[in-house]
Amino acid sequence: MRHYTELLRAAVTASLMLVAIGGAAVAGPLEDAEAAWKRNDYATAFRLFHSLAEQGDSTAQKRLGEMYELGESVPQDYAEAVVWYRRAADQGSKIAQWLLGTMYQTGYGVQQDYVQAHMWYNLSAARGWGEAAVARTILERAMTPAQVAEAQKLAREWKPKPENDKFRAIERTSEAATSPAARARSGGAGWLDPSHVR
Repeated sequence: MRHYTELLRAAVTASLMLVAIGGAAVAGPLEDAEAAWKRNDYATAFRLFHSLAEQGDSTAQKRLGEMYELGESVPQDYAEAVVWYRRAADQGSKIAQWLLGTMYQTGYGVQQDYVQAHMWYNLSAARGWGEAAVARTILERAMTPAQVAEAQKLAREWKPKPENDKFRAIERTSEAATSPAARARSGGAGWLDPSHVR
């Protein structure tokens, strides 16, 4: 029995070591880019994020938008920030949708458009981003009822636009989860369900 216990302990120790080693090896380009950004190595972060963003990674696209908006390693350029926010928002990134809404509300990088701002805030809020719900509520005070209705209609009609196969697979999974049958099984609605948009 003692021999069995020692073998089990050795097997568990070996398994834990493999998990620890494997976990370190899992870090990829996005994690490297985030780590560079967090240590303020913006030149490295920009290079890594840009490569990923061009491949359709919405997290990298959103981060590039932030770098352009704030002028981190690149000249501050609101219009370029909007380009990257839009690409990420079009894929369904709730934070990028909120950030794009702020650009439309303020007119930074785009012509000021409260209807578009509300639409993007609404989509982001429907995905659970609380800041977007607050921004939408505040913005509604400056809008006419017709503008709010138009923005709500646009949000209900919006569909994500994945840029590559990896993200298309995620969209297919999301669509399956938001089918009427899936909603009935779960008792609720998925993130693409128009009932989440007000």
